Amino acid sequence: MPQPAQIYLGKFGRGKRFPCDKLPAQFLATKIWAGMGQPIKVLRKKEIMNKRILISLSVIGVVAAIAIGGTVAYFSDVAKSEGNTFSTGNADLKIKMPDTGCNDWSDSCPGKVWSGLYPGWHNSYNVYLKNVSASPITLKIVPYIEEIGSPQDLWNNTYMEITWSDGSHSTGRYSLQAWKNNTVIELEPRLNQGQEAGPWVVKFDIAETVGNEIANATISFNLVFNGIQAGGEGGECVPGTEVCDGIDNDCDPQTADGSQDPQLGTPCDGTDGDLCVEGTYLCTAGQLTCSDNTGSTVDICNGADDDCDAASSDGSEDPLVGVACDGADSDLCKEGTTSCVAGTVVCSDMTGSTMDVCNGIDDDCDPASADGSEDPLNGIACDGADSDLCKEGMYYCSAGALMCSDSTGDTVEVCDGVDNDCDGGIDEECLCSPGCFPHWIGDGWCDQVCNNVACNWDGGDCL
Repeated sequence: MPQPAQIYLGKFGRGKRFPCDKLPAQFLATKIWAGMGQPIKVLRKKEIMNKRILISLSVIGVVAAIAIGGTVAYFSDVAKSEGNTFSTGNADLKIKMPDTGCNDWSDSCPGKVWSGLYPGWHNSYNVYLKNVSASPITLKIVPYIEEIGSPQDLWNNTYMEITWSDGSHSTGRYSLQAWKNNTVIELEPRLNQGQEAGPWVVKFDIAETVGNEIANATISFNLVFNGIQAGGEGGECVPGTEVCDGIDNDCDPQTADGSQDPQLGTPCDGTDGDLCVEGTYLCTAGQLTCSDNTGSTVDICNGADDDCDAASSDGSEDPLVGVACDGADSDLCKEGTTSCVAGTVVCSDMTGSTMDVCNGIDDDCDPASADGSEDPLNGIACDGADSDLCKEGMYYCSAGALMCSDSTGDTVEVCDGVDNDCDGGIDEECLCSPGCFPHWIGDGWCDQVCNNVACNWDGGDCL
């Protein structure tokens, strides 16, 4: 049974301890001082009983309120996240070896079969690898030899080295025996999800210092490329600069590959023929690439360095420079070549105008002009094939030759005081009457030997 509360009365109670309901009468005052003089309330017996009754009634009231409150209804609802499912991915590394006819991505490809080997022999094949993991993980590639069977001397004297196709990024050259236990040497670069790389060149050779101990021996092995999740081997990642190489250099998978690469975002020139910096470096699949996809800017003749190459002359790539051209003459013949002078394309044709004469050739290089259109003889008067010398036609060009349109017959010299045959003489062959010289006819004197009908009465002199 619990003990009744007690009050220790120090100084005023002379060190005595009394239960609260049995205090001496002299201490049943409104206030007493205890201990260090702090006032405390001391209740009389009647007050204590009244206090207990009030507390009991309060408890009963609270219980009654709770009982009554159970009959009140409220709106309610729930929300939930349903169907939470966790599925794991995997690590999946594929290989391709076109050298052995394995042209599609596969889990394995056939290797090479070499025979008749000798000390100092060497050969190689190319390997391509791709990370097709279902999980977004980076794979580091650790190659090792899986023995099928062969003499020990051949293991110790046959060597393998894996490099990039340009000979860089070598794994180092080690014996096949040493490669059996490799867990450290890995290929570069590591492969992000969906990334492929290659070719890696797998080089084999036999030491020149080995002899009969490898004679008539056969090596059989599998070259295994072990794709291991980068960082999953239990080692601690040491943060470094996040360069563009497909590796989580800063040990933070949230940062983009190459985000701290000093070349990222800097200006660059693409694969076009100019030297103009028209793009910036991006990090794509672990490699820095240039965003410059513009075509080649050719250096035309304009006085500007269009291709951004100070070593190339102005207009060096202008399609109008160095071609045949026609000068300022009237023909259309391209008798010169163009060149770039002070930012302007000029023509070296300083020849005169080439006239189109009648010869069946387009002398003026103008197909719109007729043959002989500029021939100085074309269109002037001419004499035909008759016996007179009278120009009774015009020259014209036909089939590359000048022709005369005079198709009249012979005009004979008659005794009329006119140069009928156009030979410069008048009636020079006319003897209209014996003794009547032609030059007497029409000379203003009446010559009796010519005064007849045949001589036209001396050309009229005798009328």
